[in-house]
Amino acid sequence: MANKSPGTLYIVGLPIGNPADLTFRAVDIFKNVDIVACEDTREFKQLLAALKIETNARMLAYHEHNETQSAPELIKFLLAGKSIALVSDAGTPGISDPGHNILKLAYEADVPVTVIPGASSVTSSLSVSPVGGKTFVFLGFLPSKNPIKFLSDYVGAADRIVFFEAPHRILETLKSILETFGDVQFSFHRELTKHFEESKFLKISDAISQIQKNVPKGEFVIILPRLDHPGLSKEKLVEKIHSLLKQDMKDSDIAAQMAKESNFSRKEIYKIIQDIKSS
Repeated sequence: MANKSPGTLYIVGLPIGNPADLTFRAVDIFKNVDIVACEDTREFKQLLAALKIETNARMLAYHEHNETQSAPELIKFLLAGKSIALVSDAGTPGISDPGHNILKLAYEADVPVTVIPGASSVTSSLSVSPVGGKTFVFLGFLPSKNPIKFLSDYVGAADRIVFFEAPHRILETLKSILETFGDVQFSFHRELTKHFEESKFLKISDAISQIQKNVPKGEFVIILPRLDHPGLSKEKLVEKIHSLLKQDMKDSDIAAQMAKESNFSRKEIYKIIQDIKSS
């Protein structure tokens, strides 16, 4: 007797706000799969109720706190021939949301994987942002510890830098960007497709002034233009390195000192030192 063919894992994009943005294809999937793995089963059931979608699918929780344990269990269902739809609370799974664990196991087990395209706050925000360019890097949420150092690692990396920020941290983050990278013109987006959606294109200082008066609710999508090294220009950096070399300072000490005084990394500064010495 031949082994049963595995079921299909469907990665399904959900609306980021307006329920009417759910695609016809996604509706059909929900009506026919055996299991829906949800980041929050209650949230998903509310979406089904709002759109009057009826399904006999079993709802199982799959989120960041249980995905390590849940992913192998879901793979067992797939290998037994059950079909599963994976959804986040909003947007598309795997983009700052759980999904990678089960996907890795699915590919390793030769389980069919299909995407049902849907909304994403990242691409939606980019589509209405006047910050131009062909390339972008997406950083998810900035780390709470040394977020500006983290941003600095992406100086010159792409035409646009995109990241999420929480309402309670937005002012501190914007002030740090202003202090480190200057008063750049950027865009922010929040509550897209909802009643109070907002997209703004302005300077960092103006955004700080506006938000200080009234901190909006909802997560922010921030889109910055290409960031350059602030403060010390490379020319000034080279001048200071020349001066320190004349004082017989060690290369490592020079690199450490100048890394503190500029936004160049020790590795970049050390290379400049070697270039100076070899010229």
